[in-house]
Amino acid sequence: MRSWIWTMAGAAALGGCVPAATADQAGPGQGQPPVTSFAGAGQAEGEAACKAAVAQATGSAEVMVLSSQLTHVGRQVTLSAGGERWSCVAGADGSVFDVIKVGG
Repeated sequence: MRSWIWTMAGAAALGGCVPAATADQAGPGQGQPPVTSFAGAGQAEGEAACKAAVAQATGSAEVMVLSSQLTHVGRQVTLSAGGERWSCVAGADGSVFDVIKVGG
C-alpha cells in the first residue's frame, strides 16, 4: 500500500490532487515520505537558549553543548554543566522547556 502526501499548490495548479512523494521515494529502509522542514529553533538560537536555561538552573557559567538536533518537538540539546549532563528542548518561539538533569 502506498502512502501519499498531497500538495495544495500542485492541486490548485492542476485542478486536482497530485502526489508530492510516496513511501517508495523515502530512501532505503525509511518507509516514510521525505521530512518537511519544521519551524523549530535554529541551531545557534536553540543552543544559546538552552545554555542560558541550564546556567540559570545550575548557577554555573560554564555550560557546554554536547549534542544538538532538530526533532518533531523542537531543538533537542544535551549539555554539560559542573560535571552533570542536562537535556533541554527549545521551541520555535524562543521558549525553553523540559530542562532536566540526565542521570544521577
